[in-house]
Amino acid sequence: MTAQRQPAPAIRRATAKDLDDLTGLWLDITRHHEPLDPYFRLRTGAPAEARRLLEAWLRDPDAAAWIAGDAPGAGICLA
Repeated sequence: MTAQRQPAPAIRRATAKDLDDLTGLWLDITRHHEPLDPYFRLRTGAPAEARRLLEAWLRDPDAAAWIAGDAPGAGICLA
Protein backbone atom coordinates (compact mmCIF):
# COMPACT_ATOMS: atom_id res chain seq x y z
CA MET A 1 0.00 0.00 0.00
CA THR A 2 1.39 3.36 -1.00
CA ALA A 3 0.87 6.29 1.34
CA GLN A 4 -0.88 9.20 -0.26
CA ARG A 5 0.87 12.49 0.06
CA GLN A 6 -1.09 15.30 1.67
CA PRO A 7 -1.14 18.57 -0.26
CA ALA A 8 1.05 21.29 1.21
CA PRO A 9 -0.89 23.84 3.24
CA ALA A 10 -1.26 27.34 1.84
CA ILE A 11 1.14 29.69 3.63
CA ARG A 12 0.42 33.40 3.66
CA ARG A 13 1.38 36.54 5.50
CA ALA A 14 -0.91 37.08 8.48
CA THR A 15 -2.90 40.30 8.80
CA ALA A 16 -4.98 41.90 11.53
CA LYS A 17 -7.93 39.83 10.25
CA ASP A 18 -6.04 36.73 11.44
CA LEU A 19 -5.61 37.96 15.01
CA ASP A 20 -8.16 35.56 16.53
CA ASP A 21 -6.59 32.58 14.75
CA LEU A 22 -3.04 33.66 15.62
CA THR A 23 -3.95 34.10 19.27
CA GLY A 24 -5.69 30.73 19.41
CA LEU A 25 -2.75 28.94 17.80
CA TRP A 26 -0.27 30.71 20.11
CA LEU A 27 -2.27 29.56 23.14
CA ASP A 28 -2.60 26.02 21.72
CA ILE A 29 1.15 25.59 21.31
CA THR A 30 1.78 27.02 24.77
CA ARG A 31 -0.72 24.56 26.27
CA HIS A 32 0.97 21.75 24.33
CA HIS A 33 4.29 22.60 25.99
CA GLU A 34 2.80 23.18 29.47
CA PRO A 35 3.46 19.62 30.74
CA LEU A 36 7.12 19.86 29.70
CA ASP A 37 8.12 22.92 31.71
CA PRO A 38 6.35 25.14 34.26
CA TYR A 39 7.59 28.14 32.24
CA PHE A 40 4.81 27.44 29.73
CA ARG A 41 1.99 27.48 32.30
CA LEU A 42 -0.59 30.07 31.27
CA ARG A 43 -1.41 32.57 33.95
CA THR A 44 -4.66 34.44 34.45
CA GLY A 45 -5.11 36.96 31.66
CA ALA A 46 -2.77 35.16 29.26
CA PRO A 47 -5.21 35.13 26.30
CA ALA A 48 -5.67 38.92 26.40
CA GLU A 49 -1.93 39.44 26.91
CA ALA A 50 -1.09 37.17 23.96
CA ARG A 51 -3.57 39.03 21.78
CA ARG A 52 -2.00 42.40 22.66
CA LEU A 53 1.47 41.02 21.94
CA LEU A 54 0.38 39.68 18.56
CA GLU A 55 -1.40 42.96 17.69
CA ALA A 56 1.87 44.79 18.31
CA TRP A 57 3.78 42.13 16.34
CA LEU A 58 1.56 42.68 13.31
CA ARG A 59 2.12 46.46 13.48
CA ASP A 60 5.91 46.18 13.82
CA PRO A 61 7.59 46.88 10.44
CA ASP A 62 10.58 44.77 11.51
CA ALA A 63 8.49 41.69 12.36
CA ALA A 64 6.30 39.34 10.37
CA ALA A 65 3.80 36.57 10.98
CA TRP A 66 2.65 33.83 8.63
CA ILE A 67 -0.24 31.45 8.94
CA ALA A 68 -0.35 28.04 7.28
CA GLY A 69 -3.39 25.94 6.53
CA ASP A 70 -6.74 25.74 8.21
CA ALA A 71 -7.80 24.19 11.50
CA PRO A 72 -7.25 21.48 12.42
CA GLY A 73 -3.58 21.39 11.63
CA ALA A 74 -3.02 25.10 11.09
CA GLY A 75 0.30 26.61 12.07
CA ILE A 76 2.02 29.93 12.59
CA CYS A 77 5.50 31.31 12.12
CA LEU A 78 6.63 34.52 13.80
CA ALA A 79 9.83 36.30 12.84
